[in-house]
Amino acid sequence: MKRKKGRKGWMLLKLDLEKAYDRIRWDFLEDTLIAAGLSGLWVPWIMQCVTGPSMSLLWNGERTESFKPLRGLRQGDPLSPYLFVLCMERLCHLIENAVADKRWKPISLSQRGPKLSHMCFADDLILFAEASVAQIRVIRRVLESFCTASGQKVSLEKSKIFFSGNVSRDLGKLISDESGIASTRELGRYLGMPILQKRINKDTYGEILEKMASRLSGWREKTLSFAGRLTLTRSVLTAIPVSLWSRVLRSKYRIGEIHDTRWLAAKSSWSSTWRSICVGVREVVMRGLSWVMGDGRQIRFWVDSWLSGKPLLDLESGSTPANYESVTARELWHDGRGWDLARISPYISDSRRLELAATVLDNVTGALDRISWRESQDGNFTVTSAYEMLTRDESPRQNMESFFKQIWKKDIDGICVIRRYVQYAKEGLRPFCTCLEIARVLQGYG
Repeated sequence: MKRKKGRKGWMLLKLDLEKAYDRIRWDFLEDTLIAAGLSGLWVPWIMQCVTGPSMSLLWNGERTESFKPLRGLRQGDPLSPYLFVLCMERLCHLIENAVADKRWKPISLSQRGPKLSHMCFADDLILFAEASVAQIRVIRRVLESFCTASGQKVSLEKSKIFFSGNVSRDLGKLISDESGIASTRELGRYLGMPILQKRINKDTYGEILEKMASRLSGWREKTLSFAGRLTLTRSVLTAIPVSLWSRVLRSKYRIGEIHDTRWLAAKSSWSSTWRSICVGVREVVMRGLSWVMGDGRQIRFWVDSWLSGKPLLDLESGSTPANYESVTARELWHDGRGWDLARISPYISDSRRLELAATVLDNVTGALDRISWRESQDGNFTVTSAYEMLTRDESPRQNMESFFKQIWKKDIDGICVIRRYVQYAKEGLRPFCTCLEIARVLQGYG
């Protein structure tokens, strides 16, 4: 939105609902349940769960008489989030109807792409529309209709409006005055993550780093040993939830499992950054991966790298077994007897059979198959080991060391000349006559 050009500008409204759970009207909730298609038996049951309980307050340490509320959903009740989402669906329907009637003009994600009018997750609400006074009036009417029916109230002080870069300052002021919501250039957070409308820099996730540092500082980390500090750091990091953006990336780029590499095929819609990451995964990481045997349920016996660092099919040049691509190591293992050599031996050599005999599946401790980086001793990926793997020349070549040693000891005129030249080179001398002698020797041998 910040780089939006053209005559029509866009606006984004990040709305805050005051006491969203506490303000839900019960008649609106009952009507929502009926509109959702619930049977006549379920609606009274649900409403009894909502309206039946009573509550009391602690006042100066003393418990007051119990009373029954007249509206709202109890926070902490496992049923409340589902009921609240159903109520917010009524607002989504109102917005969709306004869009269908062409009263609400949503923004377009791309040329001829889908339209976006709203994003809603529980009580976190973001609205999108063209930037105009007429559109903000349409949004106000939709919100007022919903709030009147449901009992909700928009907090104008905590709500924000963000305008695209091609919206003039005067138009932005008119829209803010009409809506009663102040404009901003910083949208804050949505679902706990910063809403980014600018280039990412070191300050983008500064608050997350500060939060981690504050958790560590309260433990007197200076008095802990190195092992203690390491354990403390790990415990803090594991307590932090998985980033929303990691889940977004997995969904956006359809990241699959390790055995399914189709997601690594480049697509035209990918960004240059993600394209480079997938090239590195495909050409570097996948080449150096190896499996460590556990229970054998994930390792594909013939096509995965788990024995001698290469797939068995690459190590053997004979015929291939049937259905070799999908056979797992567990399918070729019999508890108490070991490998099913009757199905394996016809396709591997005797030396490979000895290596196989030294490998045992773990069906006792419940250890799972795990991925390892075979280019390092500890199995962890390092840039140094990856570079050595890429620059390693494994093409076959003739061993010329013994040949050169024998020739160098021979008393041949050409060798003597080259010896003198090497000696001169060590001393920093490059006599012209020696160069001519070497040229004549090489011409004679040619």
